[in-house]
Amino acid sequence: MRALGLNKYGKEMVLDVAHEDKYAPLKTGVYNVYLCEKKINEKSQMFSYSTEDNEFYNAFLPGFALMEGYNNNLVMYYDKNFAR
Repeated sequence: MRALGLNKYGKEMVLDVAHEDKYAPLKTGVYNVYLCEKKINEKSQMFSYSTEDNEFYNAFLPGFALMEGYNNNLVMYYDKNFAR
C-alpha cells in the first residue's frame, strides 16, 4: 500500500495494524488499524487485496481481513468467510 500522505515533518504516513488484540488479554480476533509513520519492512504495514474475496489482508495477521466498524473505525478481524 502506498503512503497516504506526508505529516508536518515530511514523513510518509501509512496504515498500521496494532500488535495486540483490541480487548487484550482476551483473544477476540479484533485488532485496531491506525495511521502512523512508515517503517521499512514492517509486516503490520503490508496490505494486499484479494480480487476473489474483495478484501484487504495484512502480512502480520494472516487469515484476518480489514473491516470498517459501525463507528467508522478500521479493524482487522478473523475472516470466517461469512456470506457477503
